[in-house]
Amino acid sequence: MPHGGVNVKYLIAEDDPNLRFLWHTLLTRHGHDVTETSSADQARAALEEDVFDVMLLDLYLGRASGFSLVRLAERLNPGCKVIIVAGAAELSDREIRTSARSVVSVHRKPVDIEDLLDVCGRIDRGSPLRRRVDLDRSEAIPPS
Repeated sequence: MPHGGVNVKYLIAEDDPNLRFLWHTLLTRHGHDVTETSSADQARAALEEDVFDVMLLDLYLGRASGFSLVRLAERLNPGCKVIIVAGAAELSDREIRTSARSVVSVHRKPVDIEDLLDVCGRIDRGSPLRRRVDLDRSEAIPPS
């Protein structure tokens, strides 16, 4: 059961309807509360209206960058963990991970669902997450 019997609240911010549907289905099957958004504006409004434990964020929502949403989540809800999904390789994983303390994981499209579920499971259990900084070194992120 998630978080010691308490549902983890996820915000999905993804413009691809197929990925949104897949992630929503998987997370709700694991007992989580899920809010879906398909644009940066919708995600911003959701962050301003509610508190989330985790934001599953497409880094490039249309033409908008997700970094402004990461900063907003950190300001409004400092305990929110952010899982980044990125298709474009404009930034390295290291640059994305070190851009904000709330980023706990970066996944490239196409996303390995097992890896994504593993990260979500660690969040559920309150287990320490490992934040991969580069290919040779990892640094632990303490659970909040």
